Amino acid sequence: MPEEKVIPQRKIDEVAELHEKLSKSSIAIATSYAKVSVADMTKMRKELRSKGIEYRVVKNSLAERAAKSAGKQGLTGIMIGSTGLVMGSGDVSETAKTFTSYLRSSKIAISLNGAVMDGKVLKPSEIEVLANLPPKNVLIAQIAGLILGPVTGLARAVNSGAYGLALALQARSRQLEEQTTK
Repeated sequence: MPEEKVIPQRKIDEVAELHEKLSKSSIAIATSYAKVSVADMTKMRKELRSKGIEYRVVKNSLAERAAKSAGKQGLTGIMIGSTGLVMGSGDVSETAKTFTSYLRSSKIAISLNGAVMDGKVLKPSEIEVLANLPPKNVLIAQIAGLILGPVTGLARAVNSGAYGLALALQARSRQLEEQTTK
């Protein structure tokens, strides 16, 4: 009879912790890192953590188990080589914007492999597009403006027509009064 392989408790704990973090995250971005110094990695983590974003280097096999159990199966196809996961639970565009702008400004050697958001797998180019979107509250204001713009224009047109009609009637009324008093 084959002997069962005993899984170390630390691996079980790591999968459980990753599962919890992935379950809470609104976006998970898979990255590849190469030749990144410990100092650069520490500085990046500190900067991201101050914005409510976590960067974690993961072992792919453990992260795949956690991703499957957290409903983020799409991560399994984009975790390649030395993988780090960016996990953010807030506004997805803010998470993408914060991370990509940090990469640009620091010139750190980390590349985007893809992301999972709402069950959809995003390509690196789609992450960049997401990062360039305005914040959620600005988008909502823009949509509200687009919706209210035609309604406001219509109200003005209706009111200006009625106002013009009222002025014309008032002028005619004065004209008739002047004719009757003469």
